[in-house]
Amino acid sequence: MLHVLGGDGTLHELPVDPDHVVPEVCRRAGRPLTPAEWQEHVGGEVPYVKTC
Repeated sequence: MLHVLGGDGTLHELPVDPDHVVPEVCRRAGRPLTPAEWQEHVGGEVPYVKTC
């Protein structure tokens, strides 16, 4: 887990292990990432995968 302190003083725990990141992204988005979102957030080095 990556611990990040927000500007408002809130502590956030962010998963960094891919096995935990994918379910969290799906939970937060409520749907799979689009290819455009994948490109923006993951980048072009990793081929697009429908995650949810």
